[in-house]
Amino acid sequence: NKPPIVGVSERPPAGRRSYTVLTTVGMSCQRMPVVEQTGQGARGKARIELAVATTLPSNQAARIFLWLAQYPWREVNWLGTGQTIRWYHEPSSFPLGHGNEALLFLDNPGLLLGPEVPDLSGFTVAGEPVRWLWLIPISNRERLLAHGRGSSSLVNQMASQSRDWVVS
Repeated sequence: NKPPIVGVSERPPAGRRSYTVLTTVGMSCQRMPVVEQTGQGARGKARIELAVATTLPSNQAARIFLWLAQYPWREVNWLGTGQTIRWYHEPSSFPLGHGNEALLFLDNPGLLLGPEVPDLSGFTVAGEPVRWLWLIPISNRERLLAHGRGSSSLVNQMASQSRDWVVS
């Protein structure tokens, strides 16, 4: 199964929105591999696009998608809300801020502090809904916490620390 060809869309700051929204375009053209193994509800998880809200330079932040857009097909794995993955390279090369070396995927980043989340819903491919997963950079220690105690525990901790879902 060849991975889909993926592009990146950029929505620069506009109106009251002071950050850029970068999203993948094209991941949802193909269902992620092995998502059927998740059991009931797999149909609603099979097609995704990724999004990140950021005040970082767009060309820097968008580099994360070079790695992630092919991830499900390269690793024969699926991505879903609450999952975490570690950056594949040196932590110093992580495109989304210093001190981070992993990602948390959330379909509802509004669980964290920050402005109102843009509504990206309503997109379907071949009659299946497309799920938008927002990228939240985390440390490796936080990734291990999510693995040990569950991602909702990590999200609660981040919220109590007033962590924002907009990457700056």
